[in-house]
Amino acid sequence: LLNSKLIIMWGWNPANTVWDPGTWKKKIIDLYLPTQDTKYFESLGFSWAKSRYNIHPIKPGDIIKLPDIMIEVVKTTHSIDSVGYIITTPNKTFAYLVDGVIPPERTIKRLKDIEFDFIILEGTLDELILPEGVQWYNFSIFEAITFWKTLNVPKCILTHASFHSWNINKLIAGITPTERKALEEKNFGLSFPGA
Repeated sequence: LLNSKLIIMWGWNPANTVWDPGTWKKKIIDLYLPTQDTKYFESLGFSWAKSRYNIHPIKPGDIIKLPDIMIEVVKTTHSIDSVGYIITTPNKTFAYLVDGVIPPERTIKRLKDIEFDFIILEGTLDELILPEGVQWYNFSIFEAITFWKTLNVPKCILTHASFHSWNINKLIAGITPTERKALEEKNFGLSFPGA
């Protein structure tokens, strides 16, 4: 997450350069990563670019304050180490909770304490039919819609949508563009970006 005045960047590859438009000097990228991911980031081939970034380890409960944005780190349920974010800017407050299902109770309580402009959730699969005893750690589209409605947030953006279903170990074609549009019309405030 970058300070908004750093506007020129192509992708997340550390080989790319971020320039400060005010001075056109190279800038160091501040990377905020879950504590347990910092060692993996550097060992995955990015050590050669270490001079181009500063890593800031984060964990649930941390608050990152930058000049034009505040980010609160919250726990999600995708994995033991996964996190989401409550982001506050001068104009908007929103939650970014992808890669997970219904978050832990402490996160839900925090979400209900805030008046959001919108929430970003994932809807990886349209429908999820699992064999008995198997658990999936991503929302289906319909689970995400149901969770969004429990929070009384006016808008929801669903990302990671594959528009396929998982039916007992088989990936099958999911909802059509017409069905997606009908879902958006039926659920005012719902959108599928790029769909």
